[in-house]
Amino acid sequence: MDHVYVIALACLGFTTVTMLQATILGTALPLVIRDFGIDYDLMGYLFAFWVIVSAVASFALSGLTRRLTVPKAFVFTLANLSLSTILTAISWNFTVLNIARVWGALVAPFIWPLCAMLVTTYAGGRLGFVTAVYSMGSMHGLVLSYVFLSLTAEEWRLATLVTGLLGLAYLCPLLVVFRGCSSFSIGVGGRGVENAENHGETSGLSERLRWIMIFLSLGHFAAIYTWNFAMSWLSTFLTRDIGLSYGLIAAYMILATAVASVWELFNGRYIDRASGVERKLRVLYAGMVPSALLLLLTLLAPSSHVAAWLVSVSLLFWRSATPVLWSILGDLVPPSQLSGASSAYMVAVFLSGITSSIITGYLIAITGTVKHAILLSSLVLLLSPLSYTLAARGVRPLRRALEQAEQGIRSA
Repeated sequence: MDHVYVIALACLGFTTVTMLQATILGTALPLVIRDFGIDYDLMGYLFAFWVIVSAVASFALSGLTRRLTVPKAFVFTLANLSLSTILTAISWNFTVLNIARVWGALVAPFIWPLCAMLVTTYAGGRLGFVTAVYSMGSMHGLVLSYVFLSLTAEEWRLATLVTGLLGLAYLCPLLVVFRGCSSFSIGVGGRGVENAENHGETSGLSERLRWIMIFLSLGHFAAIYTWNFAMSWLSTFLTRDIGLSYGLIAAYMILATAVASVWELFNGRYIDRASGVERKLRVLYAGMVPSALLLLLTLLAPSSHVAAWLVSVSLLFWRSATPVLWSILGDLVPPSQLSGASSAYMVAVFLSGITSSIITGYLIAITGTVKHAILLSSLVLLLSPLSYTLAARGVRPLRRALEQAEQGIRSA
């Protein structure tokens, strides 16, 4: 088998296991709240706190990960996340549970950058397809959290313990696959800043780029807001509000995930072959808009089974658009500014997680239902493709300004 696909499948396993560990507590949230006797608004504040820890760790610990080789960085991340998950399972009080989740939050921000770093090294012209392969781990991990809770008869501690042990077990195949990669170290070059200085951008150019980044970050914020809701709060709606079992939810989601995986791979191939932002915007609209509308329709569903189908298909459409989210950033931002733009893009992810956690927890606490949070999440998601469109409209003036700046430098 081509080594590119071996690495892609290894990263798929890595993202599946780590996302399973990241989502298991959110999926089991109604059971956890019943066990510890806490309120939903407090849980929302804690989810937000854990996201803040991840945001701080992504900057504070980045120097440590850069000094590690690729295999060591993967092992470091997965081992710490697995051990924190095991501590979550055996936590004897709520303080220990919080310590365990903070521990996991310290390494969680490095899951996707590690995979992106590795596949960028090997993928070549198949970057979109390979990225789609390991991105499927998000949905796979979420679905497996429902499967594990169903198989363990909704014993959330046992399901969480199995999840942590599975992560430790996956370290062995990871090391086998990454043997020979030890010569690669993780680090980001600084050429982007250097190029920016050489371009000598004008204040007008900086202003245009600032507005493009505002719209890009807003679009990313709106897209990830819904995914954060799905990871942390969706099970509360499906099990508590409409009374479905974890097993039935898992069955619906397995079918949707099978279709979503094929669709996501197809879109990854399409992105590799597509030229121009307009085609990628079509993929974004084709995924995000139906996803938001289907999520809205769950509020009007005549039965719990219909609601479960609508939610599953909504996630299917959302996942189909995900290969575009990072690909379009490289199309809309000049290479000299890509490093800073990526950091702003990640800040939008953290802000989305914080906002989603606090608002959703508060809405559930004051209304006693998740329905108002679903309504808000759907409306926020509709802002995503619109924001990306506004960012794309600002690219042409930016490119003209770049060309004029370069011509000025040459003439000087």
